[in-house]
Amino acid sequence: MAILSKGTDFTTGDQVTAAKLDALVDNATFASGAVDDSTTALDGDGKIIVKDGGITSAKLNLTANVGINTSSPEATLHVKDIGSTQPCILVQNASSSEGDLAVIDGDALQMGHWSGSSFTQRMSINSDGHVVVGRLQASSGSEDNGIVLKSDGEIYLARDGTSSQNHLLFINNAAVTATTVGSVSTSGSATSFNTSSDYRLKEDIVEMQDSISRVQALKPVNFAWKLDGTRVDGFLAHEAQEVVPAAVTGTKDAVDEDGQPDYQGIDQSKIVPLLTKALQEALTKIESLEARVAALES
Repeated sequence: MAILSKGTDFTTGDQVTAAKLDALVDNATFASGAVDDSTTALDGDGKIIVKDGGITSAKLNLTANVGINTSSPEATLHVKDIGSTQPCILVQNASSSEGDLAVIDGDALQMGHWSGSSFTQRMSINSDGHVVVGRLQASSGSEDNGIVLKSDGEIYLARDGTSSQNHLLFINNAAVTATTVGSVSTSGSATSFNTSSDYRLKEDIVEMQDSISRVQALKPVNFAWKLDGTRVDGFLAHEAQEVVPAAVTGTKDAVDEDGQPDYQGIDQSKIVPLLTKALQEALTKIESLEARVAALES
C-alpha cells in the first residue's frame, strides 16, 4: 500500500481550504518501495513516474489513436472543430473529411452526417422531447418520409407519395429465416392491418365444421368500460376463447409476478371466418327452404 508523507497537517477544527489542499498535494510524497517498480517509479521529489509499458493500449482498451480538435489521429474518436458556433462532436472516418456529427442547437440535439462542408440531419431530439428520425420537423405536414415519437405518447409515420407501402413489418425468427408475419400498410387514402395468409404457409387444410352451432355458442354483450363508462358491443375474452381460441390471448384471471392483473386481449377479426362460414350454411338452408316453399305453392 502506498504511504503518504503529508507536508501540511490539519488539526481538529481546522477549516479545509483550497490553499491547504493545494499545499497537501504539492508536498505529498510516497515512501520508498511504496509503488510497483515494474510499472512505476519515484522521482527525486517522491512523485510517481509511469514507466514504459506501465499503461498499455490493452489496459485502456484502445486500438487506435485518440484526438480532440486535432487532425493528427484521424481514427477512433476523432473530435474536430468544424467551425460551428454550437457545441458538437464529429466522429470522422480515418483519412476522410466526412463523418457522423452530433450538434447541440439551443435545447435540441441533432445527429447526422458531415460531408466536410455541410451537415445533413438524420435524427433529432428537440426541446419538447420529441424524437424525429429522417425528418426535420416534429409537426405533421407536407414533408419527406420519417418517424416522429412525440413526448405525449403519439407516434406518426410520415411517407412521401400515395402508392401502396408498408409502414410496419412484424418479423419472427429473425436470426434464422426472418419471416414476415404481419404488417401495417397504406395506400393513398386507407390503412390495412395485415396478418400472414399465404397458402404456401399452410397445410392440412380442411373445411370448417359446425359453424352455426359455434356462432350460437358465442355470447356477444354490451358493456361499459370501467375507466370512462363508455358503452360498446363486444365479447368477454375468456368466453370467446372457448369458441375461437385463436382470437384471444392470455389466460382468464392471470396475474403477473407482482400479483397485478395480466389482462386478456381479443382480436375480433379472427372470428370473421367462423361468421362467414355460418352465414354460408344459413344461406344454403334458406335457399333450400325457399325452393321447398316454391314447390309447395306451385
